[in-house]
Amino acid sequence: MQMLNNYCGVDRDPRGVVRLTICNAGSLNILGSAVINGVREGLEVLAADRQIRALVISGQSEKSMIGGADIKEMAGLDQASAEKFITGLRDLCEAVRAFPGPVIARMPGWCLGGGLEFAAACDFRVAAHDAKFGMPEVRVGIPSVIHAALLPRLIGWGRARWLVMTAENIDGEELPLKESVNLSIAVFGKSYLTGEPQRLMQGFIDRKR
Repeated sequence: MQMLNNYCGVDRDPRGVVRLTICNAGSLNILGSAVINGVREGLEVLAADRQIRALVISGQSEKSMIGGADIKEMAGLDQASAEKFITGLRDLCEAVRAFPGPVIARMPGWCLGGGLEFAAACDFRVAAHDAKFGMPEVRVGIPSVIHAALLPRLIGWGRARWLVMTAENIDGEELPLKESVNLSIAVFGKSYLTGEPQRLMQGFIDRKR
């Protein structure tokens, strides 16, 4: 793995497929300010590389893709620093949306809060059958006000309201086929979390020839 910075590692293959791994972010891959900035900077570097044909994003820990924003850091923020934190998270999601090639989120385990917004900003999401999605920050009075706005087009207004108003999680196993399609999340057993992103990537590459 090549480290672009302390929080962003990349693996490349000859086809032009790159796997970006969020590193040194704890056992649940939590987004603090330093991690947010590091991953955004890594994405900006990769976006300038025209040899990259597709990107897979994952966390270093298999417990989650991203377990949410760093609540401990957020608890110590004042109004100005909180605005800076939220702006940084917004800019990270926008860097994903602006990436010039297709982006797949690889989602084992937990994907919560800002992590779910980050995944929603990707083009595709491949999740383990036991993955869990949620907006737990709502439980402590923190509204999901950034890229949670992408959720209604993926899961419909009813399910999006449920997530951002109840703070209750959705399990991958609970998603019937229709909702899995609407959510734009392909749900597989954990053994598929390596093979399925690769299958999607190969299809993108073949169609770009």
